[in-house]
Amino acid sequence: MATPYLNWQFSQTHLENLEYYDNLTETFINFSENLPEIIIDEKGMVEKLFEKMPTIAIQYSPHDSFDHVFVLKASRQY
Repeated sequence: MATPYLNWQFSQTHLENLEYYDNLTETFINFSENLPEIIIDEKGMVEKLFEKMPTIAIQYSPHDSFDHVFVLKASRQY
């Protein structure tokens, strides 16, 4: 199963407009139901996302070798 945020064109509206309650809520629900093991943040959106959703943020850590990549803490053994 893949996250709805796999395709930037589909996810851009939500992630660039987190100040709107509907976008924030839907994004939170989508992440809560299916946490991606890896987030590749080519557009620089993760900081804002993590700021708005601290319960999601605490589940990720920056990758040791790659900038703009965040790894789900439970999957650190990979």
